Amino acid sequence: APVVAGPALDSRALEVAVAYAQLGRAAPARALVDRWAARASADERLVRWNHLQAARGEIALAEGRTADAVAAFRAAAEADSGHLEEVYTGATHLRLARAFDRAGQRDSALARFTAYVDRRDLTSYRDAPLALPIAL
Repeated sequence: APVVAGPALDSRALEVAVAYAQLGRAAPARALVDRWAARASADERLVRWNHLQAARGEIALAEGRTADAVAAFRAAAEADSGHLEEVYTGATHLRLARAFDRAGQRDSALARFTAYVDRRDLTSYRDAPLALPIAL
């Protein structure tokens, strides 16, 4: 559990959980998120809100719960509390596009993929070199 050790704000557990979930390994992803959330204070959960919601969304997507994934991805960027994901990065568009695509909602997926590609600064999102070909 070295990924979870130390201060909750310094932990990379949520990012590692996202990676596990994207690889289809929902169980270890969920375990990391649960351990992190159990030891994080309410304030720490608000500071890492967007990361926590992204991890929950990726887990839901890995488990085939697309409606839950969409809700979590939206909460990462549109909630009324917590540190929200900045939409300009494109992460929200890409996550929602993947969830809508998996749910068979092609029009919604296309709209989000288009929003991702149409961003003004594709270099602002660190995963653009890998994500752009998927979106196109």
